[in-house]
Amino acid sequence: MNSPLSQMQTARPTTASHSLQNVWLWIVTYVIANISMGTASMAIITFLLPLHITKIAPQQQTFLFSLVVTCGALANVLANPLTGMLIDRSSWGTRNYRLWMLIGSVFLSVGLLLASQAHTIGLLTTGIVVSQFGVGVIMAALSAFLPGVPIRRRAITSGLAGMAPMVGNVFGQALGAHTNLSSAYLLLLEASIMFLIVFLFSCQEKAFHQDHAQLAPDHVQQQRTSKRLRLTRDFVLTWISRLFLFLSFTTTLNYLAFFLLDIKYPQTSGQPLSTGLQIFFLLFTASLLIGSFAAGWLSDHLQKRKIFVIAGSLSVMVTLLLFMLTRNWSGIPLLAILFGLSMAIFLSSDLALVTQILPAQEDAARDLGWMNTCIFLPMVLGPLVAGLILEQTHNSYVVLFAVLACFAALAAATMFFVKAHE
Repeated sequence: MNSPLSQMQTARPTTASHSLQNVWLWIVTYVIANISMGTASMAIITFLLPLHITKIAPQQQTFLFSLVVTCGALANVLANPLTGMLIDRSSWGTRNYRLWMLIGSVFLSVGLLLASQAHTIGLLTTGIVVSQFGVGVIMAALSAFLPGVPIRRRAITSGLAGMAPMVGNVFGQALGAHTNLSSAYLLLLEASIMFLIVFLFSCQEKAFHQDHAQLAPDHVQQQRTSKRLRLTRDFVLTWISRLFLFLSFTTTLNYLAFFLLDIKYPQTSGQPLSTGLQIFFLLFTASLLIGSFAAGWLSDHLQKRKIFVIAGSLSVMVTLLLFMLTRNWSGIPLLAILFGLSMAIFLSSDLALVTQILPAQEDAARDLGWMNTCIFLPMVLGPLVAGLILEQTHNSYVVLFAVLACFAALAAATMFFVKAHE
């Protein structure tokens, strides 16, 4: 029995069309599974959690929100490399990624059930920590599949999977907007589990894993000490670059509502703040979806990765500089589109590049887990950096966006030193 991924590598010309259809079916279900990460994490953190904290402790909502988000992010940061290490080292885990996804789903379910019934900050924090630990376990298992994706489909898979959580976030917010708080948690949990089930029943990871060594890049399989050292250096540089870029990206989205208030969106437009945020995220997500598909296809066609990562980082830098110069709503819709396209270019080759510079295939899941921490560490670092800047500059978003643009520039500059995959 062959997996859709292995079939693409081994299919004869007479069955190539059928094999290609199987690969695209696998990619679609893989993207659906990644959408669940948006409904289970981003929609919870950005939509339900602020409402919940406002209901429990309105006088300290800003401080408590930062505290709960930090605790959840740290749980996710811990879960990713830990789960990856266990997948790599456990004899019963290396051939059963689905089992790890089920384990993560249990943590996710227990955590969101606790959060849905929380009437105190302590119980709410516990629920968020447990659920985000589960999200980290699931993400580590999902990421472990990427090194085995056929090389000519890896960038488009990386790009679509990278934008999928944003789709899940928009879907989750729409799903939870028309019900009470407790029911919203349960609805988002049900949606997340349903998306994961679609992938679990389509995935045959035993055959996938057997082909894993075959699908890995030659320079990773035929390791020598000097080459492994170069790959390790490139891996560390890529981790630093991703951290800078996601710090810019995450902080921009987290402080978008405050920025819209600063440019007096509600007063000048006559619309509530929520309307501006919905317009921004709809335009951002649509451009991210279209851009990820197009840039991913082009990256696979050209078999180039680094140039797309650098171009995406520089595009984010330019967009943030435009944010810095914007003082009214009229330019925000265009910036939402530019921001989505910039991130699409980056995400189209980001993880595809990572899979080609893994220092050792036997540690692939652990190393990919470490790479996932770049997504969640900014949730801890962002409020510290932005809070310090805004406090010292009397809430100057010009300075904040200038600093975030510098982070994006540093992300691009760091990538210039990554050489081993070329």
